[in-house]
Amino acid sequence: MKKTKILLINFGGLGDQILFFPTIKAVKAAYPDSHIIFATEPRSASVGELTDLIDETIICDIKGGLPAEAEGGALPNRNAVYRRQPRSGNIYKNIIKFLLKVWTQNFDIVVSSGSSQQVAILLFLTGIKTRIGYYSGVLSSLLLTKAVPLNKQQYAVNMYHDLAKALKECSGSLDGHNEDFSKYLKDENSISGLRAEAEGQALPDRNAVNGEQPSKGGGCHPEINVPDEAVNKYREIIKNTDKKVIVIHPGVSKLSIQKNILKFWDVKNWAELAKRLVQTGKYRIILTGGADDREVSSEIKKELGDLLSEDLLDLTEKTSNIIELAAIIKLADLLVCVDSAPMHIGVGVKTRTVALFGPTDEYKLFPVQDPNFIAVTAENLECRPCLWDKRQVSCENPVCLDISVD
Repeated sequence: MKKTKILLINFGGLGDQILFFPTIKAVKAAYPDSHIIFATEPRSASVGELTDLIDETIICDIKGGLPAEAEGGALPNRNAVYRRQPRSGNIYKNIIKFLLKVWTQNFDIVVSSGSSQQVAILLFLTGIKTRIGYYSGVLSSLLLTKAVPLNKQQYAVNMYHDLAKALKECSGSLDGHNEDFSKYLKDENSISGLRAEAEGQALPDRNAVNGEQPSKGGGCHPEINVPDEAVNKYREIIKNTDKKVIVIHPGVSKLSIQKNILKFWDVKNWAELAKRLVQTGKYRIILTGGADDREVSSEIKKELGDLLSEDLLDLTEKTSNIIELAAIIKLADLLVCVDSAPMHIGVGVKTRTVALFGPTDEYKLFPVQDPNFIAVTAENLECRPCLWDKRQVSCENPVCLDISVD
């Protein structure tokens, strides 16, 4: 019997891909014998290491051109001046190369995120019979088999899963999987409902680390399967202590800084947090990060001075791939980070996570309804969240990032 060939497209960063995992799971459950090929950007090329739901990955630099360059130093700098580089003509070459790859594959179904009209045009040009994407105007209704209403006022996992539900309407083949998602999908006004629900309620103690594991029920969270080999490699390094292990991942991607999307916390705050936790004598702190985080981790260690000891271990640039970072986070009792890919990894491996949010919306990017995942924000700021809904880059005075260590 011929396998159903499905092309799933989700351009964006690694965090966007992790949020898309439940949708891939839903499609795979509906077509268990299918062959799934996943298309994404170069910056998310490692996504296949985090899930076994994808059979192949196609990399396409669909956005082309060069990111903005910052004048003002390598470290995150609120006062840096950002220059947006013009898009290169390579974008059209890249699209043609992508289409040539697709045309040779004889896909049966394509499902894509993305809210621009160009997505509908791209899907139409693939020539694939069943084309699912978001509604972006009258043209999308003409070019797509199903143009799905885009509801951004919900957790992004649910937003992406609307595409899978639309596939059900086209084929009727998702019936067996729909019940799993009905356990956690909120109503149409889920964001406003969660905000109202949160007002006046006491949040779990931000400093409490009691070792309880997040609930594995409901199916609303992305799932990342970390191979035992990777876990065992770091178990002896990280867990050879009777203290609770807290992973601190202070960095953000350099690309987000270049694009003037500022989500980082001040280096002095990270250092102060690490110092306070170590001085309690209850915790072992693990610093993690990649090449993009080298300068930030170096500055934190300078601030800490002689405090570096067996209770504060720096593993920045010590991991060889994304799955090793996932293993470290999985072994931890708690992860502390900002809105970044490691935050989504924390959710995916079911490690308690405290995430600091500045201009982005925690209700859309983080499962705040689960008490194991705590969002920390600056208090009494009417201007946040602002990124994506109100503006596309950070403002000149991002006071939303002035979050107290206390």
